Amino acid sequence: MTSMGVWEIIPRPKGEKVISTRWVDVNKKDDRNPKYRSRLVARELKKKYAGKVSDEAHTPSWEDFYASMPPISALRTLFALATTNRAPGLDGRMRELPRNRCLVFLDIKKAHFWADARRRILVELPMETGVDTEKYVGLLKKSLYGTRDAPANWEATILRVMTLLGFVQGRSNSCLYFHPGRQIQVEVHGDDFTGLGSKDHLEWFATELGKHWTIEVRGYLGPPGMAGTQQTIDILNRLVTWSAKGIELEADPRHAEIIMNEMGCAGAKVSSALVKERVEEVDSAEPLDPEEIPRYRSVSMRLAYLAQDRPDLQVLAKELAKGLKNPTTAHWTMLKRGARYLRSRPRLIHLFPYQHSISQLVVWTDADHAGCLRTRKSTTGYCIRLGNSTTKTSCKSQAVIALSSGEAEYYGLVSAACNALGEQSVLKDWGIWLPIHGWMDANTGLSIASRHGLGRVKHIDTVFLWTQDAVAKDRISLGKKPTAEMLADLLTKPLEQARVHCLLECMNYYYAEGRHHLALDV
Repeated sequence: MTSMGVWEIIPRPKGEKVISTRWVDVNKKDDRNPKYRSRLVARELKKKYAGKVSDEAHTPSWEDFYASMPPISALRTLFALATTNRAPGLDGRMRELPRNRCLVFLDIKKAHFWADARRRILVELPMETGVDTEKYVGLLKKSLYGTRDAPANWEATILRVMTLLGFVQGRSNSCLYFHPGRQIQVEVHGDDFTGLGSKDHLEWFATELGKHWTIEVRGYLGPPGMAGTQQTIDILNRLVTWSAKGIELEADPRHAEIIMNEMGCAGAKVSSALVKERVEEVDSAEPLDPEEIPRYRSVSMRLAYLAQDRPDLQVLAKELAKGLKNPTTAHWTMLKRGARYLRSRPRLIHLFPYQHSISQLVVWTDADHAGCLRTRKSTTGYCIRLGNSTTKTSCKSQAVIALSSGEAEYYGLVSAACNALGEQSVLKDWGIWLPIHGWMDANTGLSIASRHGLGRVKHIDTVFLWTQDAVAKDRISLGKKPTAEMLADLLTKPLEQARVHCLLECMNYYYAEGRHHLALDV
């Protein structure tokens, strides 16, 4: 910190606020392979101001503190593009993608210290500085971890450097960058950079970044046999393997292990994560023991985080979320069943297979009408795919109570179309243009989306009718699939294991035994 000029030591001013600091030590690996990191963190507590603007002249508005993060679907999109040979450019014409493509994973060391402080902040000095901390404080010249605007300052620094290197910042998300000349697609997650391109261009990228910051090249991930690459790596604690079949992605296995340890997993293994509730079970459920409520909330949210990478858990995670405020014994039973399911199916691998080309962004959408026995709300499920690669899945309750199954299907389409447009924008930021095609299994939902106006469903709020305009203007095309082939059926309601396994296989997910060699211990 001294060599990087993080602060200027000045006499303690009278009447001016000084932010306290503390050391935070974290083991980023496990006890077998420890990797400790120590950071001095400022404890700047959040402070609310009327109108979101402080009366203090040196304090910016809350909008200046905002720093975006990329969606996890952006990382999956990079993996899908890495295993695809041809894709249309922004002009819509199909083009060959570089043959020697690979992925690079970069870590910026002491990232926030490279960003200049943009407001006056005084911090308490640690005793390691060797000065009298009663008389002196630090005036920040660089951003310090824990200050409210440190992420925003780092984001501005990234933009400045990436612009100097010829990259264009994405419009859909400020953490996405594209180099038109070298055809490099980059996703930035805090201080972790993931890039896709030809190996020589990625080596240029790493070298140029090294001229501005201290970086660690964690590795080049490439197909088996590609010189200078490795085939396994971890990113955001997820495990990635490039095999002969394509790229395989696996969630952090520690989450499943912690859930099983917390819940005990007594009883036999089960083949499905959730079974459909019965009315008598809901009516007879009692409030959960207050001592168990914190554990229920903690384990439920851990399972919800794990469900981001496991579509087979998303319906369960949605049901458990309903009980976070006032959990009952019925919710506790569901959570225990989920833990027993993880004991029988601890690993689910997401495969991004090799494919010749992609020409559409396809969204599969389905709905379960009035499936919730407590509120009679419907459930929306959708799955977004690039060719044979699944990039996003979701399951959520609808905010509006639908009066018919067709209406519920239409509300599901509105949500799915909204997210598909977002994924289309991400691809556009990376120099690829794909039209959107939606698959549904309900004629009534298709009919509502394909006409103009309310028709007989006059109670539908007009805020949902933008999808009709999108279909009319060919921003989205629609088609019908039989229910037996509807991939999103997995994301709307509990299903039998045979049906779950079939749909997962169609989405290129498969169960695995054993343990990945990069997996960390709990």
